Amino acid sequence: MRNTLAICRRELRGYFATAIGRVLLVLATVLFALMVYATSDDTLRVRIAGPLFALTGFRPSQELRPHPVLLVVGFARILAMYIIPMITMRLFPEETQTRTIELLLTSPVTETNIVLGKWLAAFSLYGLLIALGAAEYVVAPWREPNWAVLLTTYTPLVFIGGGLLAMGECISTFTKHQITAAAACLVVAVPVLKYCNTGLVHTTDFGLCVLLTVLGWLLTVRSIHALRNHL
Repeated sequence: MRNTLAICRRELRGYFATAIGRVLLVLATVLFALMVYATSDDTLRVRIAGPLFALTGFRPSQELRPHPVLLVVGFARILAMYIIPMITMRLFPEETQTRTIELLLTSPVTETNIVLGKWLAAFSLYGLLIALGAAEYVVAPWREPNWAVLLTTYTPLVFIGGGLLAMGECISTFTKHQITAAAACLVVAVPVLKYCNTGLVHTTDFGLCVLLTVLGWLLTVRSIHALRNHL
């Protein structure tokens, strides 16, 4: 566990030592602020809701559909499609480009430590970014937040993100180029986010997310083991 957390801290420092972490943080803050502000106007909310739900494939129940937080969650799903590839694209290709991959693979840590450490760092950054939308909605002065709706609609997005981050980590082990890794992860992210569209904690969606997470971890472990054998 100590080695896993050490790798996690190393990765988090790497995100914010480069522009990617800071840019994603500022971008998410600004875009979520605009979306939260849009929910304050009933007319604007109705105009945005249709195209937003159609674009994301997000189909919440009729009881929840009019709720303002759904716009924030729907927008978070769009951001997730793009920020997950941007987060995972650097996990292993950057190690190869900076020639630190040999140092990592020859260090006294297991493949599991590496996989879980890097995934935990990516998941922490992802969680921070999508939590910004929830935080800005909660502190908005023009309405009282509905905690039940907020939790039931945000929870599936957390599960989906975990699964896609694991798959993106796996994809990043097969290429030396960050753009290639991001594009391949995007191809996976779009249909998954389109499929997991209930807006509630659904057993089928939850099962798919757990399967993606475990499969991503296992494939990444095997890929790292193969890389070690080639050193």
